[in-house]
Amino acid sequence: MSDPIQFKLDVSFKYRNKDGYKISGYHFNRSFQTLTLTPQQLLDDVIRQGWPYTIHHAKREPSDTGADMRGVVTPKHAENFMSSQLLTGDDDRAKVGVIQEWLDDPFFGRYGWAFVPSVNSKPNAEKGHPTLLFDQPITDINLWRECLKAFRWRYPQLDKGMENPVLVYCNPHRANVSLVNGIDNICPFRVFESEILQPYREYKASLQLDMRRDMGEVSAENPISNTRTNQYVQKAIRAILQEVASSEEGQRHITLRDKSKRIGHLLAASWHSVSMPHIHDELFYWACVNGYVADHNEAVARQTIASGIQLGRTSPAELPDSLRG
Repeated sequence: MSDPIQFKLDVSFKYRNKDGYKISGYHFNRSFQTLTLTPQQLLDDVIRQGWPYTIHHAKREPSDTGADMRGVVTPKHAENFMSSQLLTGDDDRAKVGVIQEWLDDPFFGRYGWAFVPSVNSKPNAEKGHPTLLFDQPITDINLWRECLKAFRWRYPQLDKGMENPVLVYCNPHRANVSLVNGIDNICPFRVFESEILQPYREYKASLQLDMRRDMGEVSAENPISNTRTNQYVQKAIRAILQEVASSEEGQRHITLRDKSKRIGHLLAASWHSVSMPHIHDELFYWACVNGYVADHNEAVARQTIASGIQLGRTSPAELPDSLRG
């Protein structure tokens, strides 16, 4: 068994919950100390104890980094960013079923670490922080900002303020944390990059291209937007995985076979550039979740997936009419 992953995180042990901001935001922001934690230590010693946490940051004064010129008075600011391995969102929709919605999401339900309730979360008004734990730290502040924006783009229900890299996350003492797939469920950064970050970059590039067309800087003779086609495929993949995940007893084999075939159609299509290096494992994962693997076995599941994809590859998916012209 491999050793548990360790990462750096800054934690305040001075005020629980959101009391720090109520009593003294200045002293609160100066109270953070850097710890090296395992996922279990983060859960038991920080989150369940109600201690606030934020990114790993240097403790240089604002006068040393120039942040004082914009009114910053504490070391917790972007110029002091060192690293972060947690990617944390803020879902404030306050409705029943929010937690389960995140646990059922095809991406978060596979690669998420936990849904941590926020201080004012209630059974009939669920609020909280869907959290990913990467397999490596991000040390570039610009990349970190881009990851935050991409995460919110993929999940627009997240609060826009979470794009701030130095946000503090507060949770209730004795928080009832919903782990997604166990304490050590890690999201490989390469998976986040291929499934969320790269589609977000393509979306941004499409907006810039449209702006340049509007300004007459590029020809309006319309080659098909690669971003639009990729977004269509990404959405189709998420829908396919969701259908496999939710398939009912008696239909699971047919669903897994047919949806694997649909993936094969998409893989063979030449009108998009979406990479699906982990799609066999994605389909297998959801076949485990829905009970198919338990009813048949791993070998049957993987053979069903492989044969379905292979059959689908023989007839590439056609470009939808909605993407033409």
